[in-house]
Amino acid sequence: ARGHRGRGGRGARGGGGTARGASENANSRAADAEVPKSSLFLRNLPYSVSASELRVLFESCGRVDSIRLLSDAEGRPMGLARVRMESAEEANKALKRLASHNLDGRALQISFDNRAS
Repeated sequence: ARGHRGRGGRGARGGGGTARGASENANSRAADAEVPKSSLFLRNLPYSVSASELRVLFESCGRVDSIRLLSDAEGRPMGLARVRMESAEEANKALKRLASHNLDGRALQISFDNRAS
């Protein structure tokens, strides 16, 4: 019985820490969900696309704050970009309207940018 209680005690403490950690993670995810996101992450871009082309495309959904095309260490395009809209509503509109938009034969992949808000 004594050994059983000891194992249960360790399990309860370990479980309590896990439950607390899970609760903290859930709270942080909930806080993230509550923060409006205005930044989008784009994948599968043609390497030849320019920031001005993306600006024209995204301005059909609202005001564009900034566009950043990502490149590798040698400066070559990676087919990735970050677009910041002026509001979360405009970003959401762009996400819905432009998901899978065909750009020079490539289906644009858009998601909210988890590195920025």
